[in-house]
Amino acid sequence: MKTVLHLSPSVRLLGARQSLLQLALHLDPARFEPVIVVPFSKGGLAEAVREAGVRCHCVRMGQWRKAKYWPRIPYDLWQLRRLSRRLGVDVVHCNEPHAAPYGLRVARSRRVPCVVHVRLDNVTRKLVRQYGLGHADRVVAVSEAVARQFDPIWDDRTERVTVIPNGVDLDGLRSQAPSREEARRALGLRAGDVLIVQAGLISPRKCCHVAVAAFAKIARDHPLAHLHFVGSPGPGDVIYAHSLDRDIARRGLIGRAQLLPFRPDIAAVYAAADINLLVSNQEGFGRVIVEAAAFGVPTIGTDAGGIPEVIVDGETGLIVPPEDPEALAQAMVRLLLDPARRGALGLGAQRRAETEYSIERHAVRMMGLFDELTGGA
Repeated sequence: MKTVLHLSPSVRLLGARQSLLQLALHLDPARFEPVIVVPFSKGGLAEAVREAGVRCHCVRMGQWRKAKYWPRIPYDLWQLRRLSRRLGVDVVHCNEPHAAPYGLRVARSRRVPCVVHVRLDNVTRKLVRQYGLGHADRVVAVSEAVARQFDPIWDDRTERVTVIPNGVDLDGLRSQAPSREEARRALGLRAGDVLIVQAGLISPRKCCHVAVAAFAKIARDHPLAHLHFVGSPGPGDVIYAHSLDRDIARRGLIGRAQLLPFRPDIAAVYAAADINLLVSNQEGFGRVIVEAAAFGVPTIGTDAGGIPEVIVDGETGLIVPPEDPEALAQAMVRLLLDPARRGALGLGAQRRAETEYSIERHAVRMMGLFDELTGGA
């Protein structure tokens, strides 16, 4: 039995933390025991971990580069080292680069390997240096796009970085959803309405304003179309969310386009949806593409980061240039006017999700990496 110490620098139950929780639940219990460390005892991830029956500990792990956390860092490191000794940790897994300065030092004290997950396409030499990624035994990139960012930094990138796409518990997600009729009724949709959804953070990086601009171009000619953003703004994006609300009102889209708060039962939204959007200008993978695909919902995504690796253009969804409202509007119209094509793309997306992006496949690959770094099964 190998003990894996997973370090999460945040308790917000967004994509990275959802992926961590699902990985912990799908490691082979006969071979691996996951232990998740979170910075706060309350919050989405902490509560979900305890509810799932996974061992959970709380250590603050403040941001390494911020001076206000420096006085506490020695105590946090002492806590983590003591915990790792008591648990007999065999491998340390940093779920995001921000946890790496802690994980690397804990792993060194235990003389065990350290794995660092990189999930965003914002890798720079500065980030690699600040968080010590060069000292990791392996970096896991969630897409080839993320991995390629290390090419100008490390000559031996292919030896240091392993690409393992995210996985989604497709069956578990579907089991949480009501029937399509119930889901649509709960959202106030009528027969014939077509629901376009964008789920996730409300932030400039997700280019929600581009989706609003595109929808405004088609709303008059397609009165049955509706656009729902489902998610909450990050701490620095509240003003951006307010600007989206004002833009929706200014364009006369109230009642047709709306911002809905984050909801843990996102499956109920996908069950009601007809078209999914992911129009980010920066995206490491695109977990929402796979979540929507679980319900046979195709995605219109941008040619940014890892998105075109997940969407096969014309087979499982459509790809448009980033920050191009006109191209996005045209793609929306193509799917609005052709329900049969929507269905075919959705079926293709569902098949690809089950083949390539299931949580079971992801867990097998992560366990293989842990075995490789710790000397075998």
